[in-house]
Formats: sequence, structure tokens, C-alpha cells
Amino acid sequence: MAQRIGLLIVAVVGAATVAFIPSHAEAAVNPYSVKLGLVPGENRNSATTTAFAGMKDVGASWVRLDVSWKDIEPVRGKRLWAATDKAVTNARAKGLNILGLVTYTPTWAFHPGCTQSPCAPAVDKYDEFAAFAAAAAKRYKGRISAWEVWNEPNERNFWKPKVDPAAYVKLLNLTYASIHRVDPTLKVVSGGLSCHSTDTQAYLTWRTFMQRFYAAGGAKFDVFGIHPHFASNAPLYPSADNPFYNLPKTHQFLASHGDGAKKIWLTEFGYETGGLTPTQQGKRLQTALGQVVKWSFVERMFVFAWMDFGGHARPQTWGLNDADGHAKVSRSMLRSYVRSHA
Repeated sequence: MAQRIGLLIVAVVGAATVAFIPSHAEAAVNPYSVKLGLVPGENRNSATTTAFAGMKDVGASWVRLDVSWKDIEPVRGKRLWAATDKAVTNARAKGLNILGLVTYTPTWAFHPGCTQSPCAPAVDKYDEFAAFAAAAAKRYKGRISAWEVWNEPNERNFWKPKVDPAAYVKLLNLTYASIHRVDPTLKVVSGGLSCHSTDTQAYLTWRTFMQRFYAAGGAKFDVFGIHPHFASNAPLYPSADNPFYNLPKTHQFLASHGDGAKKIWLTEFGYETGGLTPTQQGKRLQTALGQVVKWSFVERMFVFAWMDFGGHARPQTWGLNDADGHAKVSRSMLRSYVRSHA
């Protein structure tokens, strides 16, 4: 009898213990992981199964993937999805949410004033760009939940022959509508703007670009994209030309134009180890992510980039890994930092 009572007590205690184990849905969510994303970069090995597994291991919950009109539809009307299909499938298999960057123009749709990629689309091809974005949204419905429309449209490097905020307004409006017709729950992110401190013929500051954007009537978007890189010092260095430190002012600017309720996504943010040690890179990324978690108006931070890659004039060293895939200390620092808040 005593043995039966003992067994009964164990069973009851065990059942009570099970009853008080929180479900997966109730388990605490790590806000550092929720807000962290990664950009693969231009290294051809940065969007592989191994790379996506590494991103997830670091603690990222998002990845920004190119869905390139130029590469998918090099011949008008013939779309080659295989490479993008593979990247999307592999990223989702590793549990990553995807921000799709729909961007870049095939030669047949070049702006007439541009002969070398990356060109803006010809105005009479804007509807075809929007149709391509809709086709991508339909193809990856349920797998890509947010779409960024163009990369750094405030730079001539990415919008040749010249920066044109009013033209981007037209493109974004058409694309927003086409994506939302596929699925109104999808988030459309405005093209991440680079953050130069002065206006030139080659680029506009994000503020000048957006002033002209709104002056042209503005366009619909769900999330504001920006790239607040600042090589000169730490992310919270109090300087007028530090775009990361001044993100609260960016939010205030959006609010003054009726877009204050919209979240900000840093669709690129990082530091090169060409000018810093990997340890310095890691410390700055830790500081930035910690601040992003405190800012309720900043919803995502995509670290640029997963791997180093070859640039126009010299090797680019933005990566958490070198060009051969070997981890820098900054990768382990970011991983430890995110996991310490789990």
C-alpha cells in the first residue's frame, strides 16, 4: 500500500510539474534575435545552406535576399527562377524569415539615358517591374513575408542616369499596389536609403531625397528602409552626421509627414574590418543591436554582411566571416551577445 501511495504521489507531482511547463508559444521570446537579420553579401558562397545555418546559429531570425529582375528575366517574358528558388528554400529550411529585395533592371528595360547596370527602369517599363514584383510575391507567398523595393534609390550608383525621387515615387506606388493585390498582409519596405552627409550629383542625403519624395506626392509603403552606416565612430557617437545615433530624428521626420506610425528597418548596417579590428567590429554591432532593441520604432536590423566579398577597387571586409568562410571573432561576439539574452 505504501508503495502504491508513493507511486501515486510521484504521478501527481509529475503531472503537476508537466502542467506548469510553459508551452513553446508561451516561452520567452528573445528580442535580440527577433530584431536581428543578416545580409549575405556578394560572395557567391554567402547564400548556401551552410551560410543560412550559420546565420541561424548566430541568432538571426531574418535574412535579406536579392530577387533580381535583371537576373531572373534577362530576356523579356522568360523568367529563370531556379537560383532564387533554391536560396529561398534553403533559407526557410533553416528557419529564417525572408526580406525579398526586388531590384535591378535587365538590359531590355534600361532607362534610355543609361547604358551600364545598375540602371533605373525606363518610365514605360515601371508597370513591368511592378508585374515582376507581383509574380515574385505570388511565387513565394507564404515564404517571403516582406518586400523591399529597390536598393539605395538615392544613389546614382544604383539609379542611373541620375537620382530622381519623383520617379521613384511612381515606381513604388505601382509596386506597392501590385504586391498588395497578391496579399494585403505582405509588408512593403521602401528602398533602403544610403546615408551621406551632403548632397552631390552622385547622391542625395536620405533627408533631401525624402523631402523631394513627399513633395512629389509621396508613395505608399508599410515600412521605411534606411542604411545608417557610419564608419567614423561607434554607433552612439553623438554627432550630427552619425545617421545611426540620429535615428530618433529620422523617426520624427517621418512623423512630420504622416508616417510616424510606420516602423523603420535598417535593411543594411555594418562595419568594415578593413578599418577596424574584428573585435572592434563585434563591439560596435553589439552596441547597435542593444540600442535597436530599446528603440520601439526600429523593428529590424540587418547586419551587412555575412561574408567578405570583392568590391570595385579593393577587397570589401564587411563580413562576419572572411571571403573563404572562416569566422571572424565578431561573429562569435554577436552570437554570444544574442544568446546571452535568450
